[in-house]
This record gives sequence, structure tokens and C-alpha cells, in this order.
Amino acid sequence: MSVLYAKVYDMSAEFDDRYVPELESAIARWGGIIAPSVGDTIVGLFAEEVDKCLDAALSAIECFAGSTYVKTNTLYTKIGIGLDTGTLLAESDDEEIGRLPYIVKDTQYTAARVEALTQLYETPLLMTHRTFLQLSQTEGYRIRLIHRLEGSDRADPISVFEVFNGDSLEVQDAKLETKTQFEQGLFLYFMGFVEEAGHLFEECLEVYPGDRVIQIYLKRCHRSSVNSRSLISHQSPVN
Repeated sequence: MSVLYAKVYDMSAEFDDRYVPELESAIARWGGIIAPSVGDTIVGLFAEEVDKCLDAALSAIECFAGSTYVKTNTLYTKIGIGLDTGTLLAESDDEEIGRLPYIVKDTQYTAARVEALTQLYETPLLMTHRTFLQLSQTEGYRIRLIHRLEGSDRADPISVFEVFNGDSLEVQDAKLETKTQFEQGLFLYFMGFVEEAGHLFEECLEVYPGDRVIQIYLKRCHRSSVNSRSLISHQSPVN
């Protein structure tokens, strides 16, 4: 069971009347069911292939990004989409079927947490590793790891991936060129090797200085380095 959680940030009549129906249509076209939601959110449930959930999101992104009303690099200011996938272990098991509402609720909650990150990283479409790992294939999708989200109730951390098919071709190419080096930097950053990670992020920004995600991580590295030096200074013995 996959959940597409979308939040509309542009409450103008034009966006609401023209583009929100496009998202709802994309959910239905790819086999999803629109679940009850409130306010400025739209929730789609996909019981079949995970790919369909992602394709529905990309169909909506393509529609928005291709319009004259929405500029590609500001699409996140109009709408954010988060995807997550929960596992129903045995559909024929009555006990497992009875847990379905809880699985959907937990998955929707995680998808909402992931969607909120679209505003931090200024990118409109994110998904968890639970969705990524269940894709039948990844060819044609532009994907890179960008975040590690702490799990709830002592659960393992959740890896968050950016899907950047909606970017311009130039930006897609730049992100693909730096993808391996950036993800190596992320690994070092998460392991605590902040200085080494920062060097890799700086090299990535030489290729594409406008990469907002990498800019954020480089600032985090600088902040961590300053804090570490401050801590060492306070711990130094007084002669």
C-alpha cells in the first residue's frame, strides 16, 4: 500500500480550479483512490504497483511544470508531494487485513512528514526508501538520496529521496553529474566526518552552484565545524 500525500501551498482560485483537479485526475488515472482529507491536502492510496504511485505524482508534476503559470524552479511553492509505502504481509490473513487501517495511517503520517521536507529543500517531490526499494524498475526516474528522517517509536531511520524529473534538463544533467559524489558526501556527513563531507559538497557546487540541497548541507558542515571548534576552545586547559 503506497500513499501519495500532497499539500497545496498556493490557495489562489486559478491554482485550485485548474491544477488541483489535474492531480486528482492523475491519481485516478494511475489506479489510485482519493482518500478523505481536510483543508489543503490531497491523499491518494495505491494498492497495486508502487510505480503507479510515483507515476501519478510525476504526471501531476509534469502538468504543473509545463504550465506558464508555474515556473519550474518555484514549483515547490505551489505544491509539495511526499510518497511512502507500507507493507501488508499477507492479504489472505484476517489479522493482517485487520491491521490495514493502521498501516495506511502510519504510511500517510510518514508521507506527510516527507512532504514537509519539500519546503526545506525547495523541491516538489520526495519519497522514502520504502517506496524506492519497491519500484519494479528505476530507469527513467531521476532520483538521488537527500535526507535521513528519524523513525517514530524507535523505528529505524527513513531515507528520503528526491525525484527531480520535473527540473529543467540542464538541472537534471547537473544533479546526475554530481549524484555519486554528493551521496558519498552524505554518507560521510551522517557518519560524522563533516569536514570531509564539506569538501565533496564544495566540489559538487562547482558543477552546479544553484543546487539548493547541497547548499544546505554545506552550511550544516560549516555550522558543525564552528560548533566543534567552539567546544574544543571551551575545553582547553587554562595555563
